[in-house]
Formats: sequence, C-alpha cells, structure tokens
Amino acid sequence: MRPSDTWQSPAELGDVRFSASKVWPTLPLDAIERLAAATRSPPVHCVANRNKYSSGQYNVAIELAFDDDVVWIARLWTNHDEESLLSAEETSRRLSCEVATLKLVKERTTIPVPTVFAYSVTDKNPLGWPYVFMSPLPGRSAEDLGISSPDDDFAIPPEKAEVFKTYCASMAAIQLQLSEISFDRIGSVYLGDHQDSFVIGPDVKTGIMPCASEGAYYAALCDKLIKDVLTDVDEEVQDDALFGVWIYSLLTATISRSRDMSGSYKLCHRDLHGKNTLLDPDGKIVGVLDWDFAACMPIEIFAGDACNLMKDMHWDNADQLEQFELYNRALRHAEEVRDSRRPNDPTSTLSGHMFSDLHASTTVQLVGYMSNLIPEYAGCRWVWEILCRHLFGTRDWAPFRQSPIFAEWCATQHVRLATRRVEETISVPVPRSRYGDV
Repeated sequence: MRPSDTWQSPAELGDVRFSASKVWPTLPLDAIERLAAATRSPPVHCVANRNKYSSGQYNVAIELAFDDDVVWIARLWTNHDEESLLSAEETSRRLSCEVATLKLVKERTTIPVPTVFAYSVTDKNPLGWPYVFMSPLPGRSAEDLGISSPDDDFAIPPEKAEVFKTYCASMAAIQLQLSEISFDRIGSVYLGDHQDSFVIGPDVKTGIMPCASEGAYYAALCDKLIKDVLTDVDEEVQDDALFGVWIYSLLTATISRSRDMSGSYKLCHRDLHGKNTLLDPDGKIVGVLDWDFAACMPIEIFAGDACNLMKDMHWDNADQLEQFELYNRALRHAEEVRDSRRPNDPTSTLSGHMFSDLHASTTVQLVGYMSNLIPEYAGCRWVWEILCRHLFGTRDWAPFRQSPIFAEWCATQHVRLATRRVEETISVPVPRSRYGDV
C-alpha cells in the first residue's frame, strides 16, 4: 500500500480547507524528480505522482516512486493558507525543529516516525521552496478508521471498541517512551552546530526563548499573551481578555510552585490528534506525523499531550469522558508493565502511576486543554469561562472581573506596553541569535 492510495486528486480536493489547489499547478515537479534522484547514491530515476497529493495548512506532500520500487515523500512548505501565513523565519524554524525532533525520536525510541533523507529550511535551493525528502509510513489515520473525530460529540462506534482500546494502548506506550526524553530547559529541539547533537532553542510555537524553570516559562507565556491582547484585540474588549490572562497567570503560577521538575522537561508532540497518527487495521499506531510543533514542556502539558484523549473541559461530554477514562486505564496498565520490567529504576522521573495520576487530574486536564487554545483564542470570552468554571466553580466571571487587584494589574499592563513601545523606538538593534529573530 502506498500513501497515495488514500489521497485525493486535485479536482477532488478543490476548495477543501487547507487544500493547495491554487499552488499545486505551480509546483516544480520536474525539479523535485531531478533533485530526489540525485539525492540517492548512486542516483536513481524517480517519478512524482501528478494525479494525487496531500496537503496540510502549510505544506504539500508529493509521492515519489523510484525505478527500484523505493517510495519517498517530498514535503514542500508552500505556506498556502492565506488566512495564517508564516514568515520565512517561522517556516525555517518549524522545519528545523521537525527535522531535529525526528532524528532525536528515531535515535532514542522505537516510535515509528519518518526517516529524513534531505532537506532545506529556506527557499535557497533548486526547488525554490523549503522542503524535506522523507520515508513514507504505512497505515491510515485514526479519523479514517472511524475512532477519532474533531467533533466534540463524537462517540466510538460499538464495532470499533476493540480497535479503540488497541489505539489507546499504543498511544500510552508512545507517551511513556517520550517521557524518557528529557532536557534541562523548556523549548524546542534543534540540531547542534555539527548536526550530531541536540540543543534546546526557542519554542517554535510561541517564540519564547529557552527557560530553565516552569515559572520562567509560564511568566514569559503570560507576558506574550498580554502583549498579543493589547496589540491585536479590539480596545473595547481588551480588559475582558486581560482578565482571562490574569486568571491564567494565577493558575500557572500556582502550578509552577507546587512541584519541582527542574531538569526534567519531557518531549511533547503538541499536535497529537487523530489526523497525525497512522494505524494498522487493528488500531496499533504504526506512524506518528507532523512533529514541527514539538518541544520539551512542563510536566502538566506533557501529561495532556494526547489532545483527542482528554476530557471536554468546556461542556460535560459523556462520550469524551468515556474515551478519556479508557485511555487513562491504558496508561496505568502501561506504567505497570514498564515498572515490572525495571523495578525501582532510579533514573525514571515518572515511576509508579505518576503519569496516569497526572493525566487524570483536573489541573493537568485544564492546563492541557488551555495549552491547545492559547495563544490563538486569547481574546475569546468562552476560553476564560472555562477557567472560571474550574477554578471558582462558576462560569460567571463578572464578580471576579470587578476585583480591585485586577484593576490595578490591568492598568499596569497598559503602562508596561506603552513603555515598551517607547523603548523599542529608541533601542539599538541587537545581533540575530543563531535561531533567528524571536
């Protein structure tokens, strides 16, 4: 089975969201074939599939078939989503992060991920686009198998119950393997200067520089959210959005003081949903895709990484709660199997049922849920209603919004932004970091 067996033609994709229908006719397929052929040693002729392709929000996947029956995938970062364009710097950083993370995961785990054969993080190459040549992975997505859906009210069909249980067990095993990859800084993974080591650099999702503690990371994240609100949110609702950031800052400050996980920040995929996991017919995960958002994160974000297997923190959803509980049981079983194989391992920072207990906690469910919404929805009231509901037991945030302490804090943020803008107009340019502008 080839990847293109489940892909669609340009005509079938049409104007589907994230379809690359506008950019597809302009892609340099002949140049892709020549470059891929020359990448093999010795060179081997190949043909790009011109009848079908796959695309995400920012890239296009093209199947390459070589004369010796080898198949590759060429992913071009075409940045074709006109509503959410990436800068060249952002594209370069995300592709750099993905390549490094794939190499790291392949070296230190048995998680099935693509092998990278060649790549360019800029458009300064014969194709004119950032690209990566990688191996294909078998399987179909969890959504295609009917055991996952972006819909909040999705229920597992009875005939798929065993497939879903296998999927949960497979996901639990993957997350336990990822828990063994730790760094002493919070941030994304990049290749070192000689391409043979790994370093922690800016968080590819937020641009926050590496942090040595949870407190520093959450403080930087909240500072970024404040700046985003005061810059991008309409003035008439700015203070409402700032109230949400204030509540979030109180939550994360409390969390960061409640445990000491310094030096043990786990590798998170951060986009681990049904479309990015490939399964065999029985539900076992045989491929994990799209690692460009990956980063080493605080433990509560790591514990909620499987975002489609979390509780619905917005509404009480019985179907989603059942899926969450099945996955939590799979986690507990995986922990017991792990500990039986290596009892009293002094190197493990997540021994016993620590991971599954964290996953089941309201704190982790809330922080994990919020981390998938922030910063994109920072200005939306319903996001902060979720926080109020779980922090204060009510969705009605009006009484808390009248807090004099919040009023003082809010006024301070306006002054800080004004001061920062003045400083930026008179500041002396600083040299670019090795990771580019942040």
